[in-house]
Amino acid sequence: MHRTPDSRPSTLRLPAAIALCLAAGLAACASVPMPVEELAMARSAVANAVSAGGEEFAAGALQQARDKLARADAAAGQDKPDEARTLAQQAEADAQVAAARSRAAKAQRTLTALQGDNRVLQEEMERQSRAAPMPVAPTSPRN
Repeated sequence: MHRTPDSRPSTLRLPAAIALCLAAGLAACASVPMPVEELAMARSAVANAVSAGGEEFAAGALQQARDKLARADAAAGQDKPDEARTLAQQAEADAQVAAARSRAAKAQRTLTALQGDNRVLQEEMERQSRAAPMPVAPTSPRN
């Protein structure tokens, strides 16, 4: 019986296909890149939260971000890119929460100060209106 190269029995092609899939799978696992960008973004978000006043207004969220960033760095150092990526993303989110809480607290502080200033001005205007009689416009003589 004459066989062409493509007419090999399927039993020979199956192990070759399995071996190829296994090799591709192992290569994919070995090539998971370290989350360099995610770590940089998390560091930037933590720095932003600090500059927004996170230590004063959102200390808890900022500390969570710092802790997760440290754990992400440790995971990256132990060649655990998936864990490092997840922790870096969580650290970034926590830092963004800290920054948002800080901005909100600062805005509330400013609002409270402005409301106080407004109240003082209103009281002063009332005091002045009671102290000085309102000038009466001169009337013209009638003919």
